[in-house]
Amino acid sequence: SAAPAGGHVVDLSGRRLGARVCIVGYASLVDERWARQDTPSLSEYRLGWLQGYARCFNLVSVINIRRGNAIGRRLASCTAVAMPGSALRVALFSVPTTELPELLRREARLRPVWVTATADDASAPVEALLFAASDNERYLREACGGDRAVYHTHVGQFYSGELYRSDLLPVHSYMMRCLRAHQVAGPAALANFLDRSFLGDGATSLREYLCAELLAGAESQSMPGRRPAQAEEENARDVYWTAVDRAEAAACLEHGSGAA
Repeated sequence: SAAPAGGHVVDLSGRRLGARVCIVGYASLVDERWARQDTPSLSEYRLGWLQGYARCFNLVSVINIRRGNAIGRRLASCTAVAMPGSALRVALFSVPTTELPELLRREARLRPVWVTATADDASAPVEALLFAASDNERYLREACGGDRAVYHTHVGQFYSGELYRSDLLPVHSYMMRCLRAHQVAGPAALANFLDRSFLGDGATSLREYLCAELLAGAESQSMPGRRPAQAEEENARDVYWTAVDRAEAAACLEHGSGAA
């Protein structure tokens, strides 16, 4: 498969690696607490920038389906997609090379690529490993060895559609975790998350989505008569959007108004 713009596909067999590898985090891992919970052995944690990419909520989160956190179209976690002219506020941290095989296994539905990022505390570019958007065929071929029985064990028994879809909305609890993480990372990170993250369509920004969700939630409370399809979507919205979440999202929209 061709590599995404801005990086090249990882080939560990022909690459000389040192004792540690730098990893790019672009979702909840911009909060160091989440990063350390995910990878306790990490070191050299810092924030930085990655040019040429944006986030996209286009990957079905099977684990959240299994946990009962995802219904309707609200199934997506975010990936990194190539987007010329865009930049991501990211976390950069090192992990032992001995842990890389397990990390690759855990992130098998994403495509690992080598990219060049810039850390806030360093003038020299940093070569790092980014887990970017992939596709259903690659996952079946490379992670499952082309064996549909293996695919069924990991995906098919819980979810029957395509893993990557353009009609997806974020898993609410996951999106809120990422929103809080970027709030912790500072105003620039929060604005970047709102404006350089997109729904599965690749066009609607997270800021636009949150504004629409908050407005629709307010309107639905004053409109008791709803069409069946409309009621289904709004019921899904009402399941997740608590008053606390609405207030928190509204505050993030207000505070994350700087340049992305």
